[in-house]
Amino acid sequence: MPAPGSSLLTARCVLCVLAACAGSAEGETFDFHGVAVPREFSLATHYVFYASSAASVEYRLLPLQKSDAAVELPEGYPSVEVSLLPFDSFWHLVDPHHFCATVDDVRYNRAKRSCRLLLRNSGGDLAEQGVSVQGTPHAGGRGPTAAVSFPIARSGKYILAVTNCGNFSKARMSGTVSVRSAHGYLPANELGTMRLFGWLSLAYLVVLLAWSAGLARRLSALDAVQRGIGAIAAVCLVEAAASWLEYQVWNATGVRRDLVTCVSLSSHTLKFILSWRLVLLAAPGAGVAPEDPGTSTQVVFSVVTAVFLVQNGMWRLIVSSRYSLALERVLVFGVPGTLIFAGMYVWTFKALSDRIASLDGQKHEVLARMFRTARLVLVASALLSALVTALQFVDIWKGLTADRWERQWITLQGAPQFAFMSVLIAMMLVWRPSEGSWKYDYSVQVDEEDGAEGAGTGGAKDADPEARARRSVVAPEPIGAGDVESDEGGVLL
Repeated sequence: MPAPGSSLLTARCVLCVLAACAGSAEGETFDFHGVAVPREFSLATHYVFYASSAASVEYRLLPLQKSDAAVELPEGYPSVEVSLLPFDSFWHLVDPHHFCATVDDVRYNRAKRSCRLLLRNSGGDLAEQGVSVQGTPHAGGRGPTAAVSFPIARSGKYILAVTNCGNFSKARMSGTVSVRSAHGYLPANELGTMRLFGWLSLAYLVVLLAWSAGLARRLSALDAVQRGIGAIAAVCLVEAAASWLEYQVWNATGVRRDLVTCVSLSSHTLKFILSWRLVLLAAPGAGVAPEDPGTSTQVVFSVVTAVFLVQNGMWRLIVSSRYSLALERVLVFGVPGTLIFAGMYVWTFKALSDRIASLDGQKHEVLARMFRTARLVLVASALLSALVTALQFVDIWKGLTADRWERQWITLQGAPQFAFMSVLIAMMLVWRPSEGSWKYDYSVQVDEEDGAEGAGTGGAKDADPEARARRSVVAPEPIGAGDVESDEGGVLL
């Protein structure tokens, strides 16, 4: 039975993750809702877009709104501009010491107007380089303005920047900037991820159907471990399908829907929690042999999984946005989850080793062999997880895929997903239902009865299998309206 309050604790943590999801979705449409104007004569970057060939950028900006009621917004303030600049040539275009045009720049034909963004041009057409600049409309209404679109001729990364080349900054911005490629609004670096979850959905569907077909033939003899593996496969299918749907909606609308994102995120975390719960049952033998893991163990498990639920949710949100938002010090957020994983692996390995020693002492060779195989799978999964974690950390630290953005999905999603699926299939092979699997629980119960009978007869144990089988047979007892004669000649009803 679950420890008292453990379900409530887990439910509260699920609510925390869902609350963290709300409003956190980013897409290839950036919303300036309430963003403060940069300070006077300064530049601020907000987002990194990934565009493929034949893409276009659409500006739909609203007039500035003052942020301080005590000041007046200058009439037709023209110095706040939004621009999309190529990431690789950003500092070739922008002079960090002189990016606002002056009167002298206009005089010497380096700029058309003063108090505007000044870009260095090496002789090529800025539009052919994917550069676009759009000023904020003049004040005079809160309604949406007409959208202004510019083509993006080259595929690659683009920085969304806002410049304020005037002497007023007490205002806030509104409006959106979106980039649409030939395939849709989905960032070009996420195309591989969308295809990955599409194929994972099909793969998990096949795996779940095959596992369910195997369980259907042994419904009367299933143990908790086999049912748990089926539940994990089902959650993996939900995660893959929800993630694929999330990316499809993102590609069609340019916005990641909070509900679909939270389903994907919650199922991703839940599959690990169910896996650990399965280990909690299998390691002490509660899934096969009749042993209770204990209340203290379940309390510790509930607390650890609750912490992991929140931490893993935040980690997924941070990692999925680190390229677009150019987040720094991401590794700090991954350390707690890595420590939790390591601790669970050590605890599980010790529990399995103790269980194997106990089964060897009780001469349960079939169960001992099965748990040894499960331990080998655990060791292999630990090594595989360590390899994937090292790959992700090195990628974040060294930026291995920062420039090769078409391959970013491999370390972020591909490697972890394939590793988990491999371990799940390996566990299915270990615990697959078979002709002899129904005998596991029966053999343990018979041995316990033999031990009890042997203790009552001075410790003698019948090694004859046929004699043991005869002792396990119970004579039928009639129940109902049958008549049985007593010794006195009467009739008992």
